[in-house]
Amino acid sequence: MELLKATNQVVGVDAARDGIAACAARGIEAYCIDPSSEPLPFPTGSFDFVICLETMEHMMNPYYALMEMRRVLKRGGRLICSVPNPIWGHVMLYPGLFDYGNFRSFLEQCDFEIVRVDHWQWAPRETILPAFLRRFALLRSRYVAGVLRKSLELAWKAAGRFPYFCYWLWTFDAVKVEKGNAPPLERQSAQTAPKG
Repeated sequence: MELLKATNQVVGVDAARDGIAACAARGIEAYCIDPSSEPLPFPTGSFDFVICLETMEHMMNPYYALMEMRRVLKRGGRLICSVPNPIWGHVMLYPGLFDYGNFRSFLEQCDFEIVRVDHWQWAPRETILPAFLRRFALLRSRYVAGVLRKSLELAWKAAGRFPYFCYWLWTFDAVKVEKGNAPPLERQSAQTAPKG
């Protein structure tokens, strides 16, 4: 936020008072709330960007938090959201939600269009191997597992796919889109309601 404040109006939200104190020390306006259970203290459509880095996986209610982020974004506003690859064992409240494909679907079901996904750092090389092969030191070695990881990355990219399993975390750049007049939860409820 400190990097952004030179050319942007920035405001922060954190569930920990330490985070708010760090913002105050840098002259950044910030609010101490739990965004997974409390509404964001901003009017609807007030931000061009919302940045949420490595936070969603720790929230009790990531759906509520995402809907609040969506609410405060302007039409066409951007969400920059990073989540860690669960395969390397990061503690998460809902690990299944943060599988790459599931998290993509989660964003899309909440009316975000994913513009691009970037990665950060390699996942531990042995995570490329099936669990039953990880017990062999030679296969986990820097050379064997590392070459396999790099080969898989290149093959997936050549096929026009994102090799999500090769990386430590993923950053989604997503745009708020409108898919009708009803809010996402209302539309989802209508789709799953008993018929007849």
